[in-house]
Amino acid sequence: MKRAILALMLVSLLALSGCITDSEPVATALPPMESAQIESREELYELYNQIDFNMTIAELEETLGPAARDEVSLENSTGTTLTWERNGIYTQAAISDGLIVGKAVSVEDPRAVAPLTGDVQFANVHKIINGMDYAQIVELMGCEGLEILARINRDESPVTINRLMRWTDPETGSVLQILFNQDGTVCTDDNSSSLYEFPTLEPGATYAPTPTADPDASPRPTAILTPAPTEAPTEAPTEAPTEVPTEEPTEEPTEEPTEEPTEEPTEQPVEEMSVRVAPNQLSGFEGDTISATATIAGGVAPYTVHGVVTCDGKTLSDETFTMETAGTATISGKAVYGTARFSVSVTDAQGNACSAAAETPVAVNIRESSSDWLATMRDVELTGDWREDLLAIAKSQL
Repeated sequence: MKRAILALMLVSLLALSGCITDSEPVATALPPMESAQIESREELYELYNQIDFNMTIAELEETLGPAARDEVSLENSTGTTLTWERNGIYTQAAISDGLIVGKAVSVEDPRAVAPLTGDVQFANVHKIINGMDYAQIVELMGCEGLEILARINRDESPVTINRLMRWTDPETGSVLQILFNQDGTVCTDDNSSSLYEFPTLEPGATYAPTPTADPDASPRPTAILTPAPTEAPTEAPTEAPTEVPTEEPTEEPTEEPTEEPTEEPTEQPVEEMSVRVAPNQLSGFEGDTISATATIAGGVAPYTVHGVVTCDGKTLSDETFTMETAGTATISGKAVYGTARFSVSVTDAQGNACSAAAETPVAVNIRESSSDWLATMRDVELTGDWREDLLAIAKSQL
């Protein structure tokens, strides 16, 4: 999947840069540059550096503004490429399964960003050999590259980021691109490095095949991928530095993520929040304190809890408090006659909300003495027939 996403973004990126041709071109040399010169890396990366791999599409468009969208069907999923254009600079984000998997930046003419790579020694391109790392290639090319694409690898532990670096020849527009791992080594994915060359021609001249030593060999058209040399030139460095630089140069366009991989979206999904309310008494008497226990589970702490106790529309208590962890909380109130209702609503740190309620009956709390009972029977006329007298006493209690 990550190769498919990388290929998708590379094709889009290089198409914008005007660096790919499928056949021998018929135009003359590169036309005069019409694109505005990019003055600084800050200008180039104004939008690019605002893209965080943890953003959603909605957050991207809220931060960078509305984007042009291209939907792309990939293996087992659907991808979306978002593109923002500002002053001739194209910033892109690739989305797969709702997550950002890559971002890229490009311009219409590669020469517009050539000065940002300083005094590049493009003649040393063919001295690059297998096994070199970023620090060695920077030394050989004479300057830092430009990061034009970053890809996150969420299926790796710890999570890593690949970066596609570019060096541009300001005179010819030729481009060298190499995909590096997070530790500075060259990525071993297919098509992880490429060279696009443009010859310098006089006005009015036409493209011609590149001369070859063998007159019977098929000539290679210009402006296509150049194969890497099979042997290392004698002047190539013979040893690799003993260690990889531990930090990116100050002019690198982006910094390594400062968060630990445990904070990446690969964490286990958050359990859906729920709340349950249970009365602590099956019933109560008027004037007693009645209570209920609310049990909160799932969601993301802290929680804001709102508890209300009512009885037939009358509010007995109303309180709001915060719980730092999931668990139980008690709400209570002074009971009055009727049906008491315990209502609890909970909102977690992500704004998710849920609620629950429970009820318990409340009786009138009246205590009677023996004299009270006798007073209710004073008017009963006894006949001496115990059957009749028993019924008369019972009726007096209705």
